[in-house]
Amino acid sequence: MNPLRRVQVTGIAPKFAVLAYSGIVNERLEWFMSTFFTERIKNPNGCTASATIFVTENEQSCIVQRLFIHGHEIGIGLNPKYSNNWWYRATEEQWTKETGWIRDTLSKQTSIPVQSIRGVRSSRVTPGGNNHYKALEKTGFLYDSSIKTENILWPITLDFPWEKYSRKCISGICPNETFPGLWEVPLIPFTQGGQYVLDDLLFTEKTSKQITKFLIKEIEMKLKEDEPIFLNFGETILHSAALRDSIRDILKYLSKKKIWIVPMSSLIEWTKRPVIEKDIFSKGEFQCVSRVLVKDCKKRVNIFFFGEDNQRLLSELL
Repeated sequence: MNPLRRVQVTGIAPKFAVLAYSGIVNERLEWFMSTFFTERIKNPNGCTASATIFVTENEQSCIVQRLFIHGHEIGIGLNPKYSNNWWYRATEEQWTKETGWIRDTLSKQTSIPVQSIRGVRSSRVTPGGNNHYKALEKTGFLYDSSIKTENILWPITLDFPWEKYSRKCISGICPNETFPGLWEVPLIPFTQGGQYVLDDLLFTEKTSKQITKFLIKEIEMKLKEDEPIFLNFGETILHSAALRDSIRDILKYLSKKKIWIVPMSSLIEWTKRPVIEKDIFSKGEFQCVSRVLVKDCKKRVNIFFFGEDNQRLLSELL
């Protein structure tokens, strides 16, 4: 498939929306997710919609576990307490240790299987070049979601070099090698304003009605072109009632429009093997999620906290 154009299938193609959060996981986020991703927000097959959550800091591992059990996809977000320059200079070994350590620790504290933690979003959404992607390939991640782009509409396979898709790297250091089996889910700007995350809309759209109106117009343009809808947001959602109210309304709107609200890994699986709308109901990654974890979580632990000297504090982990 060509990620710069609509996917061609013989028949009616399903329409997708991906909601992705990056930031701290705490009681506020759990309240938001449980209040807005309710039984009334369903996909066309009757299953509850779900989001992707990149955990950058974890105040309570039990919350991460509950979000996973409720069907949301858990990925790791690299800690912004490291500067971009640190990540740019990091060796493949440092990237591998960092991503592997975070995933293993998150799995240990939440009892989420390591193989279920499949995605990474880098610090401040800026890719770190070939070492970044070599580490993800080596540690067995399915995808990264750190590259901002203007012209790529779908997840792309890194079986081919980045320059095959785009010669422009908007921020950070994009890879120039191939990484077979690894995927990139890019951040795509809003057509109307060029922002990449919902948080930035608060600079121009001040009320929930204004944000909702903006997003509905954006969604309608995507639907007209048969493009997936990406709604990325950060910790502003924890503090902005206007943004929360707007996302609640947008979820209802998407569900009413019979749009599949799915995690990033599900969109990747469909992109690998596109099928028409009526055939998607039988695909395993789109079935209703039923998860039971045998082990309990650690009741309270902050696994990504760094001291002033950038040394990880492990006392609560051991």
